[in-house]
Amino acid sequence: RVGVAVAVALSHVGWAQLVYQNWTVVLFLLLAVATLAGERWRGAGAALAWGLALHLKAFVLVALLPLAATRRWRRVALAAAAVAAFALLSLAWADAGSWRGFARQLTAVAERGVTPYYNKVSLPATVAHFLSEPRSWLAPRAPVDSPWVRWLPFAGLPLLAWGTSRLRADPGRLTAFSLAWTLLFVPQIWDHTEILLVLILPVLPARWAWTLAALLGATYFYNPMVQGLLHR
Repeated sequence: RVGVAVAVALSHVGWAQLVYQNWTVVLFLLLAVATLAGERWRGAGAALAWGLALHLKAFVLVALLPLAATRRWRRVALAAAAVAAFALLSLAWADAGSWRGFARQLTAVAERGVTPYYNKVSLPATVAHFLSEPRSWLAPRAPVDSPWVRWLPFAGLPLLAWGTSRLRADPGRLTAFSLAWTLLFVPQIWDHTEILLVLILPVLPARWAWTLAALLGATYFYNPMVQGLLHR
């Protein structure tokens, strides 16, 4: 446990959050509360945390939906109700135009492709990297559109369905699996979002926990290596 904790503390995805104070810290805490409350059968608390996480980042829906195939399907319904309530409350500060703009942004991503920023880490974004010159990774001139970029998320859906079928008797591991799927296949995923991998550690068998901890620890070298390459 000490070794795993040290690996997480050294990892780029851990300490970078403290430096940048990004919104992913809030997302991580909300999902940690949601999963912990879920394990302790505190359904209302878990649903509220899921709802807040969904309100913060819509892609969390991919990690939540597989739970609808388990005995905790009511939690998904409660989370959806919480999201609707938060959306209605937000109208006191922002009009419906902001929600329409958000919807247009999501559909535009599907139409235009993926911008190949160097710190996007999904499989579609990685393909976009290979289809554009490295100079454009710093300031992309336009999104990269390709059948590979456009269809990879859909090609990954059978994997998500298989994992849901295989793990539906164990909601904790199913949530961990769907979080990993989200990081791989949702196109607009940034490197700092990988802190969610830490949430997967508690449900892994020991040998895989050590493997993931070692990989997280190895990301300590990520930032100086990338900055050096970008400088060249």
